[in-house]
Amino acid sequence: MHTCTKTYRDFPAAHRAPNHDGHCSLIHGHNWDFTFVFSAEEDDINGFVVDFGKLGKLKDRLTHLFDHTCLIARDDPKRDLFEDMNLQGLLDLRIVESTCAEALARLAFCEAQSVLDENPDFRKRGARVVRVDCHEDSKNIGSFSI
Repeated sequence: MHTCTKTYRDFPAAHRAPNHDGHCSLIHGHNWDFTFVFSAEEDDINGFVVDFGKLGKLKDRLTHLFDHTCLIARDDPKRDLFEDMNLQGLLDLRIVESTCAEALARLAFCEAQSVLDENPDFRKRGARVVRVDCHEDSKNIGSFSI
């Protein structure tokens, strides 16, 4: 099976892990990177698994989710405070299932698969996301794969 890999870099976003027993419970930020591994049942006319030039919607979705945003878990006990700050224009809030790198990898995975499913050529050739790595920094990576 052929695969190809695409990395999008430097999405500055803040988050916190409200139940963490250390410093990760504090609001802090990272320049997140996302690496996607794609496969397809058959290559396209150029021999590509996925034509990187046709992934503009994925970049747009990642930018919307992660570029200068504040990620808060759905069950964060201070969610009301963050929603109020968002209403006041103090942050650009995104409510997500969980703010850990593993969960953000899963979120990016679902966004990428949705982009593939919306493209008739990708859909026809059975293109799919195999794995996503969410790089919190140069040393810490959370992943989601099928």
